[in-house]
Order: sequence, then C-alpha cells, then structure tokens
Amino acid sequence: MERMDSIDHSCSLICNLIDQEKSRGIPMDRIVIGGFGMGGNLAMHIGFRKEREVNKDKKFPALFMWNGRREKNWLRWAAHTAECFMDLKIQTDFQVNYAMQGHEIISDEIIYLRKWVERIVPNLDRNVNDQ
Repeated sequence: MERMDSIDHSCSLICNLIDQEKSRGIPMDRIVIGGFGMGGNLAMHIGFRKEREVNKDKKFPALFMWNGRREKNWLRWAAHTAECFMDLKIQTDFQVNYAMQGHEIISDEIIYLRKWVERIVPNLDRNVNDQ
C-alpha cells in the first residue's frame, strides 16, 4: 500500500532541490532525476506523475531502466513495465544485465548510465580529460 504522505514529503524534498538548481540557472532540460531501487520509483513518480500535475502539456522525460535481478519474475515485471512506458510513447532505454548482479550497482551500469545521460542532456560541456 502506498503511503502518499511519505511519497509527497519525499517529492517535495526533491522538487526543492530541482528548484534550487533552476534558481542557479540550470535549465530543466539539463536536470536528471534518478535513483536506485525505491529511489528509482520516486524518480519515476516525480518525472511521470508529479511534473504532469503541474504542466499537462509537458512531454514525458526519457527513461533509463536497468535490470540485474536474478529472479525471473523481477525480469518479467521490469520488461512489462518498460513496455508500458514505450506504449505511452516514452523514450525508454531498458537494459538487462545477464550477469544478474542482484540488488547492487555495478561499474558497467554506471558507464552505460553516463553515456545515456550524455545522449539525452543537451549541449554538455565536456572536458577532453573526462572522456
């Protein structure tokens, strides 16, 4: 069962962080919200539900999903979720790590995520030494 009071509180904290970044001059199309596990669910809640309440004409943000769980049911659930987002015409990048690392982040995931962010965030100023 969802605890909307807890979800709303967490959303307000993240929205405050977004507002701080915008007040520093960072445009919304250069802000990426992400999370791992339940944090990923919260990021999706903000990107696909909370922001739409404010601006219904706004385009949905791109979505990156990585599944490395060992259980087949988790993979089926994740694949179905990705398909639902694609059916909504949401740009979805769904990756499965067949090494099945479990509930942890691995270096391959970080490398892929960085490349994904660099693709979706416009006009990144990259230092040659960082590549």
